[in-house]
Amino acid sequence: MIKSTMKAVPMAITLALALSACSSNDSSTPSTNTSGLVSSGVITGFGSIFVNGVEFETDSATFNVDGVSGSQADLAIGMKVDVEGNINADGITGTATHVDFDEELQGPVSGINIGDGQTRSFSVLGITVIIDINDTKFDDDNGTFSFDTIEDDDNVEISGFFDAAGDLYATRVELEDDSFDASSIVEVEGTITGLSDTSFKIGILDVDASAAALDDLPNGLVEGLDVEVKGTYNVASNTLSATNVEGENDGLEDSENEIEIEGIITRYNGDDDFDVDGHPVNASNAEREPSSLILAEGIHIEVEGVVSNNILVASEIKTREDENEVAAFVSGAPLVDADTFTLAPVLGENITVRITTTTEMEDEASDVDPFSISDISADDFIKVEGYINDAGELVAKSVHRKNAIGEDIVVEGVITAFDTVSATTTVTVIGVNFPYLESTTKFEINEAEVLSTVFFADPGVSGGTATVTVEDNDKDGVADKIELKD
Repeated sequence: MIKSTMKAVPMAITLALALSACSSNDSSTPSTNTSGLVSSGVITGFGSIFVNGVEFETDSATFNVDGVSGSQADLAIGMKVDVEGNINADGITGTATHVDFDEELQGPVSGINIGDGQTRSFSVLGITVIIDINDTKFDDDNGTFSFDTIEDDDNVEISGFFDAAGDLYATRVELEDDSFDASSIVEVEGTITGLSDTSFKIGILDVDASAAALDDLPNGLVEGLDVEVKGTYNVASNTLSATNVEGENDGLEDSENEIEIEGIITRYNGDDDFDVDGHPVNASNAEREPSSLILAEGIHIEVEGVVSNNILVASEIKTREDENEVAAFVSGAPLVDADTFTLAPVLGENITVRITTTTEMEDEASDVDPFSISDISADDFIKVEGYINDAGELVAKSVHRKNAIGEDIVVEGVITAFDTVSATTTVTVIGVNFPYLESTTKFEINEAEVLSTVFFADPGVSGGTATVTVEDNDKDGVADKIELKD
């Protein structure tokens, strides 16, 4: 999470549309929802607007952007929005009557931790923000702001999901000003603590609300109330001088109509009692995708169901985690009608990649925009992050076409087997039998190099439960490094 003179990676992102039904807006299709909130999640594509895998037609929709009337042109991929309207019976099309966007955080960047090259962290108004090189979208006026160029004192607007610790996992970061000053506007959401007259805290941030307008606060400032605060920020005193404090009433209203909520599990007391993005959920009878999905605090999921007694009773839960990664050359032509293509990390060892209506696709090699499965060709170098479904396919959360030069072949997932005695020694990850050489392959546990015997004796490796990363730097079909991170 730093700023340098490096050029930003071109952002040519769109939702993968492989099913012909995804582009259908047949008004005769029966509706399963007719009013109110129907979807809350991140925008993954445009044409209409795509949220949680549903294409919402927006011709007659109204838009609220940062508290003021706006239009679809004010929205961008990576913004977390609430959509009101209806979802058709096909589950992948609908009509939006209203779309609302309000960022979770805005303020100056400080304390950048450069991370591991995949993720980085920094602080904004005392809140820890985590960005991901593939999952976080970046934007500014001239296209140079990116994962590599963000720096201390940038004034940024952030959309994303909070976890149980209060850390914000950013889905989109927009540069408002490249030099924060006393007149820069800041915004933060949180819970009032330490209330004394018109002063209180949001986390470690001091708030002075003596001159603030109060909205949606019928009882005024109250300890423990969730609010959104806007104003200016004094860095030296760590004080936000509020111009507006607004109550946050994000509770779900009872309805027999189905809604979809995306977020991180922030409280978990069992499958029948947990919170997603602050909303209570009962998933005791829900179908899961994949069926092996285990719910726990910190897991990123999408929930579908109806609201009863202000609790979302889930009928289906889908993972939004990217537990697996494969970077390799495409083997053969994609099956566009089947929404699949194959990657071959090792000659003869193929992984089937499945595109869905929630897959985000980006072309970093040729800058094709929009980029879809029909643009993929044999021998393209593709990086995919996602999860393995019950059919053994890699369901893609994101697909990035890259220039193969400088990229490593990578397979990341649970190690299910290894062969240390045959003529060709191998490790098996996501069904790929990856050869290694005792003489040249480097083995690491938590970034420390170890002997292969120590590596294979690790309980997670020997028990087939550990997630490992296999890298082939020279693309010769033999692993150069096999790494375990606890």
